[in-house]
Amino acid sequence: MIASRLGLAAVCCAFGALRCSYEYHCIEIQPAYSGTVQLPAPYAYYGTRNDGPGSFGGDWTLPGSPDPICAVSEGKDESWTLVAWIFPPDGIGCPPTVARCAPNPQDPQGATDFIFKKSGTTVVQVTISDPSP
Repeated sequence: MIASRLGLAAVCCAFGALRCSYEYHCIEIQPAYSGTVQLPAPYAYYGTRNDGPGSFGGDWTLPGSPDPICAVSEGKDESWTLVAWIFPPDGIGCPPTVARCAPNPQDPQGATDFIFKKSGTTVVQVTISDPSP
């Protein structure tokens, strides 16, 4: 999990027990939406790694983007899928403490596969669309 990799790096650097030569990489999520929901609107996002263990999730408000999500790099590109959806203001999003969450069928949603580059910042564009009638 991304959070656990960051925790390990913080412990290492805080106590100086090991030489900290970690390289970080980041994801910048850029959502787009042009449907019938009036903005601003709350949305959730959830990413799962396709080539190994890992996931992340959270929520934000459209038309905005969350802060970049950074983790210790494993030194190689990683394959991921990102799902994003608008949820009702009185509904539940996908807070980082939730292990897995998913949109309801009626939620405007979108998904994209992306490669999380081994270094630097990977920009991930995801388009959220209204469900088909």
